[in-house]
Amino acid sequence: MRNRRAYEALACGYHRFFSLLSILFLSLMFTCAEAVRYRSARAHCANLTAVGSWSVFSGFENRLLEKFDVFGIHSAGGGTSLSIAKLNESLKSWMDENADVRGSISEKLPGLTFDPFQVTAQSTEITSYALLSDNRGEYFYQQAVDFMHETAWMNALGKLSDASKSAKDAQEALKTYEQSKKDADKKAKQLREKTKQLEETLKADSDSGSSQAGSVVIIGPDGPASVGSSPGGLSASQQQMKAEKEKASRVKNPLWKMIALSWKNVLPLVCGDLNISSGKLPGKELLSKRRKESGTLDLDRKRGGAADNLLFREYLLDHFPRWHSDEPAARLKYQIEYLIGGTASDSKNLKKTVNRLILLREAYNYLHLQKDPKALKETSTLAALILGWTGNAALIESFRELLIIYWAYGESLYDVRILMHKGKVPLIKTAADWHVPLSQLHDLPSQLEKADRTAGKGLAYADYLRLLLNMQSVKVQKERALDLLELNLQSEEGCETFRADACVIAMKNVCTFRIRPVFSAVPKAFLGTGYSGGEIRIEGGFAY
Repeated sequence: MRNRRAYEALACGYHRFFSLLSILFLSLMFTCAEAVRYRSARAHCANLTAVGSWSVFSGFENRLLEKFDVFGIHSAGGGTSLSIAKLNESLKSWMDENADVRGSISEKLPGLTFDPFQVTAQSTEITSYALLSDNRGEYFYQQAVDFMHETAWMNALGKLSDASKSAKDAQEALKTYEQSKKDADKKAKQLREKTKQLEETLKADSDSGSSQAGSVVIIGPDGPASVGSSPGGLSASQQQMKAEKEKASRVKNPLWKMIALSWKNVLPLVCGDLNISSGKLPGKELLSKRRKESGTLDLDRKRGGAADNLLFREYLLDHFPRWHSDEPAARLKYQIEYLIGGTASDSKNLKKTVNRLILLREAYNYLHLQKDPKALKETSTLAALILGWTGNAALIESFRELLIIYWAYGESLYDVRILMHKGKVPLIKTAADWHVPLSQLHDLPSQLEKADRTAGKGLAYADYLRLLLNMQSVKVQKERALDLLELNLQSEEGCETFRADACVIAMKNVCTFRIRPVFSAVPKAFLGTGYSGGEIRIEGGFAY
C-alpha cells in the first residue's frame, strides 16, 4: 500500500513535470510561430504598401498619355491647384482595400476566411513628391526622351546627328554673316551721307558755274580735294562727272529700295495671300509665366546628353503642330513656332520664326555670293555704274559689299516664301538653285510671287524648323513645351482644369499598420506573458 502511494506520488510528479515542460515547449513553439508570422506580416505590409502605391499611380491621366506619351496623375482635388491630401486619400483607400485579405479570400474561396496576418492599415502619409513641371520641365524632358528611346526614332539617330552637324555649321555661318550685317548698317549710313555730300557739291558747282567763273572741284578718293578757278564755268573733269552722274541716274539702283524693304513686316512678303492665324492668349495663363507649385522630391536624371537632346527636339516636332499642320490646335496654332518665338500670339511667333529663317538663309546665300565669281563681277559692275561718277574707290567698294548683303537678303525672302508655300530649298545652294537675278532685285516684291509656284528641292519647312530648334537652348524648350502640353490638354473635354504643376509623377510615402496577435495568445494564456500586438511602419514610393 505504501509502495503504491509512493508510485502514485512519483507518477503525479512526473505528470506535473512533463505538463510544465509541455507548456514551456508549446509556449516556445507558439512564440517562434508568432515571430515567423510577424516577419511574414511585415513582408506582407511591404507588399501592401508597394501595391497601394502602384494602384494610386495606375490612375494616370489617360489623355496625357494618349497625346504626349507621358505619365502623370492630375491631383488637383477638383480644382486647379495641387492637392496632396486627395492623393493621400486615394492611397489610404487602396491600402484599406488591399489589406482586407479575409474579404478577398472569402470571395474566391467561400468558407476559407482565415487571415494569418491580421493586419489593418492605420494611417498613410505622403512625405515627398515630384511634379511634371519641377526643375523647369526636367522630368517632362526625362519621360519624353525615354519614350523616344523606346520607339523607332532610335534608328534615326544617324539622320538626327546630321541635322545637329548642320545646325552647328549654320551657327558658324550666322556668326560670320552677323558681323558683316552689323557693319553693313554702319556702311549704308556712311555711304548715303557721303554720296549726298558729293551730289550737293556737284549741284552747287553746277549752279555757280552757270552764272560766273566757277570753282574747279577735283574729286579724289577722299571726296572734294582742291579748288581752282575756271574762266568758262565747269571744268572738263566736272563736266565729265556730271555726265557720268546723269548716266548713273538712268541705271536702276536696287540698294536703297532693298534697305527700305528690310524694315517692312516680312510676313506679307513671305506668306502672300496665305491666311495667318490670329490666335493669342494672355501671357499670365502660360505655365512658364505664372507662379507655380513645386515638388519636394529630387529624382534621378539619367537623360541629358547630346543624343538625348536631339531625340527631345524630334519629340517636339512629332507632338506639336506648326505652320502647314492640318490637325486642330488649342488656342495657339503655330506651336513649334511658339517654342522658337516664345510669345502668346500666333502671328508674333510666326514672324519671329520667319525672321530667323530669313537670317539663316541670308548667311548661306551671302557665303554663296562671296564664292561665286559671276556674282562678284555683276555686283562690281553695277557698283561702278552707279557710283563710278564719284571717282571714290572706297565708296564703290562699300556699295558693292552692300549689294551682296542685300542681294542675299532678297534671295532669302524668295527662299522663305517657297518654304511657306510647301516648297523646298537646299541648305547650300549652287548657281542653278539661285532665283533672284541682280537685274531684277529692284523689283523684288513682284518677283516674290513666282515663289508661290516653286517646288524646289532640298529641305522643307519642317527641316528648317529642326535646324532652328537644334540651334536653340534645350532649357528654354522644356519650359515652353510644358506650356503647350498644358494648353492642349485644357482643350480636351474633362481636362479643362488640367495644370502641369498639379501633375504628380513620383512620391515617397510612409504607411503604418496595426498587427493583432495570433499564436502569442497561447503563451499568454499559460504564462501570462506574450506579444499583444503592435505597429508596423513601412516606407514606400513610386515613380514613373
